[in-house]
Amino acid sequence: MTEKKLNIILIGSTGAGKSTAANVIVNKDDEFKPIFKESSGSVSSTKGCQVEEVKMGDITYRIIDTIGIGDTSLSEQETLYKLGSLVQEIKEDGINQIFFVGNGRFTKETIEALRILSLVIFDKNVSNYTTILRTSFSDFRDSEKCDRDIQALRGENPDLTAVIDSVNGRVIHIDAPARRYLLTVLEIKKDWKESNKIIWTHLGAIKDKKYMPENIMKLNARIDEFLSVTEVRRRSIKTQIENLGKEFSEAKSESRKKEIEETIDNLKRELKLLEERAVGGAVKEHEKSLFNDLRENFAAHVGTSMELGERALPYGGAFVGGTVGVITGAAGGIFSSLYFILRGRK
Repeated sequence: MTEKKLNIILIGSTGAGKSTAANVIVNKDDEFKPIFKESSGSVSSTKGCQVEEVKMGDITYRIIDTIGIGDTSLSEQETLYKLGSLVQEIKEDGINQIFFVGNGRFTKETIEALRILSLVIFDKNVSNYTTILRTSFSDFRDSEKCDRDIQALRGENPDLTAVIDSVNGRVIHIDAPARRYLLTVLEIKKDWKESNKIIWTHLGAIKDKKYMPENIMKLNARIDEFLSVTEVRRRSIKTQIENLGKEFSEAKSESRKKEIEETIDNLKRELKLLEERAVGGAVKEHEKSLFNDLRENFAAHVGTSMELGERALPYGGAFVGGTVGVITGAAGGIFSSLYFILRGRK
């Protein structure tokens, strides 16, 4: 019998509680041991896609924590690479659920990034597999207060209202404050356990759903193509690292060991750079292709760049289209704005 794998992706701004929520979902050793690094501020502790597996019966759930939107420490190349890494994580099994995580602060930049990610990485059906995960809500046991909070979120701004509508009002409330706020872990374990139960009840109800975005297949093919260009050099570097590792174990002098270590570190940096350039280049070419497709398919029917955006994106209707229209007219490309948003505005 083939093992069933389901990918659960957490997306949100830096400091919104993604990693904390991921720790609550996984509940390592039934003690909520922190395996996803938690952070606050403008620099994300998650520097790539961290993946942890949870076995539930005959299903293996892969919990995927992504880079925080607004991380000002990442370069454009690094951001592109991280997006490409997400694609590689889900290319085999698709997506079961996307959690759009927020602790009550759903900024305009976060919502814009979600919209454009929906275009570049996912597709028009992404909202059917997305749920808003509202963290740090101490009254999560009170259904009336949860409903009032949803109404408050709707009143926050029209863009967030459109996101809530696009996911058919699917909002889950939990209380998962980061450990830095706790006097002792014991004080909050009850809340964590109940939050864990709420999330897994939701996931259990949708375990038969699976979503393979059309863009994932296209982007993965581009990544493979770009990686093939550097395959010979990357294979050579890996062989050199392996041989140097053997030489290190046989080396007698400390000076030679240090020299070998420095050489290995340099080779690893070169290998990482080659992979970042290849994957990042694939993502950039992919977004250019999408932009050109949108322009060719809709230019004949639309008079302005704003109208182009409104008709091109079914994800959130006009509010999503408006963003793409602005990007089309003002930025000249989708990813330039996505990168701008992901890194945070200065």
